[in-house]
Amino acid sequence: MPKTSRTVIPNVKFPTWILKEGGWVGISILFIFAVLSFYTGILLRHCLDSQPGLETYPDIGQAAFGTTGRFRRLAGGVIASIVVVICLFWVGLVDKVGFQSKGTTLNLTTLPVAIGLYGYCYSGHAVFPNIYTSMEKPNQYPAVLLTSFGICTLMYAGVAVMGYMMFGESTLSQFTLNMPQHLVASKIAVWTTVGRS
Repeated sequence: MPKTSRTVIPNVKFPTWILKEGGWVGISILFIFAVLSFYTGILLRHCLDSQPGLETYPDIGQAAFGTTGRFRRLAGGVIASIVVVICLFWVGLVDKVGFQSKGTTLNLTTLPVAIGLYGYCYSGHAVFPNIYTSMEKPNQYPAVLLTSFGICTLMYAGVAVMGYMMFGESTLSQFTLNMPQHLVASKIAVWTTVGRS
């Protein structure tokens, strides 16, 4: 089951800035992408089940487009993402950096940026074939997928809301850049991020 952890996307630092760019209404896009990603994950299962021997994205690509259809997959790490999220919440709730901003309801000029970055939050499809084909009980794939997307969506939404309420319109592209440098949790978040690069 360790491959399941790869569904958490490599970078959890952006949702706060995305919320700032898109406004409060823009966060609905995060949930739309979660549903679409779940649905396309189910479609991938149907592709893998369509003929014997399909186990990976390269296999699907080759079945659809011949040998030129093979391509590589990328994967990220879960533990570092969770550590960074905990650090943000720690700084906000325990170190009491505070909440300063109500924020923008909708920012139409930068909403397209927010749409693209929310889409990136769910770019874990590259590992779905490997997860599905390595499962002892493939019939549980939809439940695993739903659980993974549920956890990711809650984590992204929590980071987005917490960070945006803490840093408001001064939110930078990665919330770790906004965290007070003298706090231990900030240092842990930054070093965790640097260590993953």
